[in-house]
Formats: sequence, C-alpha cells, structure tokens
Amino acid sequence: MPGTIENVALASVAPARPAGKLQRSLLGGLVTALPVLAIGLLILNFAPNYYTFLALGAFVNLIVVVGLQVFMGNSNIANLGHSAFVGVGAYGVAILATPMAMKKRQDVVTDGSKADDIVANAPATEEDFFLVPKVVE
Repeated sequence: MPGTIENVALASVAPARPAGKLQRSLLGGLVTALPVLAIGLLILNFAPNYYTFLALGAFVNLIVVVGLQVFMGNSNIANLGHSAFVGVGAYGVAILATPMAMKKRQDVVTDGSKADDIVANAPATEEDFFLVPKVVE
C-alpha cells in the first residue's frame, strides 16, 4: 500500500552514487594534486633556503585550508575540532623545535627584582629623570 511506513522509509533513502562518478572525482583530485606536488618537489630541490621556507609555510596553510573547506564547505557546520587539531600540532612542533639545552637548564629562584641591574646601565639621572644628550640644535 502507498501509505504504509515501509514505503515511506524506502522512499527517503538516497540513491547510491555510481562508480563512474567516484572515479571521475578521484581523477580530478589527482590531476589537481600532481602539479602542486611537482612544484613543491622542484622548490625543495632547486630553490634557495628562503624560498623553501616560504613554500613549506604555504603548503602547511594549503593543507589547513583544504581540510577546512572539505569539512565546513561541504557540511556547512562549524566545528572547533579542526582548530584544536591544528593547535595540538603547533604545540607539538614547538616542543620538538625547542633545543634540548634549553629544556635541561637549571632555573634559579631569585627575588624577581632586576631594577638595580637595569638602572646600573642607564644614563645619568637628575631628580628621578634620565638625562638625554641634546641631539638637535
């Protein structure tokens, strides 16, 4: 019967995606990714260090932007999971990039007053004001 629950449930199921459309979308992604990968490899092998540094930063940003577009562009749902993942990655890189000598240094507890050390290198004072030499006549 047309009004039964079984018929309504079957009508709401989306049709399966044809295999040809999936292959075409994968081929499109491959055609887009290969030139980007080739340019990146050329920059890594033949460009000076400054351009390599810029290209690596651009590729990291490219990965973040594509990830955001795939998630938010297709679903239109705001989610902070992607931002949290990037933040965890940034903290991980900061920890790994810190030199080992800096991690193992011994901290010395002081009273926190550095004013005497700073004022010792300051110019002469007159009534709590620093004397600055006259530059312009």
